[in-house]
Amino acid sequence: MCSAWSRPSWPRAAVAEPSGGATGGDLFSLANAVAGIVGGAVAIMDTQQVVVAYSNLPDQPIDETRRRGILGRRVPEEAIADHLDREVWVSDTVVRRHRPGDLPRMAVVIRAGEDVLGSLWVAFPDETAASDCGPTLQEAARVAALHMLALRRQVDAEQESRDLALRHALEGRSGQEDPPGGGRLPAVLVGLAEAVQERGDEESWETGTAARRRAALLRALDLAVLDGRSLGYEPAAALLGDRVYVLLPAAGSGSVSTGVLLDHLLDRARHSLHRSFMAVDSPTVETTSALLAARRDIDAALDHLRERRAGPGAYHAGDLRPELVLRRLVGAVREDAELRIGIAERLRAHDAQHATDYCATLLTYLRNFGDVGASSAELHIHQNTLRLRLRRAEELFDVALADPTRRLLLTLELTALAGLSEPPTRG
Repeated sequence: MCSAWSRPSWPRAAVAEPSGGATGGDLFSLANAVAGIVGGAVAIMDTQQVVVAYSNLPDQPIDETRRRGILGRRVPEEAIADHLDREVWVSDTVVRRHRPGDLPRMAVVIRAGEDVLGSLWVAFPDETAASDCGPTLQEAARVAALHMLALRRQVDAEQESRDLALRHALEGRSGQEDPPGGGRLPAVLVGLAEAVQERGDEESWETGTAARRRAALLRALDLAVLDGRSLGYEPAAALLGDRVYVLLPAAGSGSVSTGVLLDHLLDRARHSLHRSFMAVDSPTVETTSALLAARRDIDAALDHLRERRAGPGAYHAGDLRPELVLRRLVGAVREDAELRIGIAERLRAHDAQHATDYCATLLTYLRNFGDVGASSAELHIHQNTLRLRLRRAEELFDVALADPTRRLLLTLELTALAGLSEPPTRG
């Protein structure tokens, strides 16, 4: 059908299509024009294997790979290896591909100079229909490059706008009427921080150059945006301090959940950046004020996980809620003397002066709900020694272990002095 080829005059008018925007419409018009000339079904993909445009003429040839690619708006998993074949991406001409079970295809890379922008693929009803279409497809790729450059600029501008709106929201500089992410609430907020598991790792992390740590966080931010886009989301991202925050619309068109996206991101960061991260995601937020509260919860969760030297991985703020509530209670008791009855300070002063262990003994006993056997085993002392210490504490400091109110207050005060010690459960 292409043997009598002459340079086509590609239509430039935008068409109504799900991608929206004039540039996306131009790419769909181009796909339809190419399909009409060569007699095949056209798909245009970017470098993240996302289908950015496709022809929709009636009676086009179609196979299962094309059907799934259009429905999912990305190259199906089982076809990625063939799609990324080196022969396609290093060639300066059109390449024939015929994957078993699929229709025969011709592919051409879309370039702007040395910069690879994507690829254009055409599925034909049979091998004979794919003859002598090379010049047409190469010219189509050159036209597509102009539109994809414009699309990239548009996407980058939209990304920058979303990122700035998220930063303002997380810093409390936007109101209820100015939601982040281009108005894409409800959404899930994710916070990422480097994981520190051992004391040696923590020391190395603390003494590392701030510039190097920031560079790693910026690369993690870029990975989060690219992975989010490639999996059907329109994320917003911001780097604040030593944390990356990513906002993922709850109504994203991605076929994977945010949990799968996070696991994929953490795995990519480990292999690409050679660094391990912890990620904490919030429940769905629907307002800017809820977004600020979600950031506070995520920050508290990341602080808690780092203090406990939790392993890298994905955690859920909802699962850590009990620890976060206790952390806030203990923090309030630590900072406000009016919330303390003063026994813990007297116990600590006595321990420091007389080399005793009343604080550790009482806190262990209270955390074990009065179980003498478990408490003595944890303290590595005899049960009779534990009972003796408890009696002496009651005599010396008026500790009323039988009073539930005093037990609760004493537990909070001792915890405020000693800090939490239980490790979190892996998300």
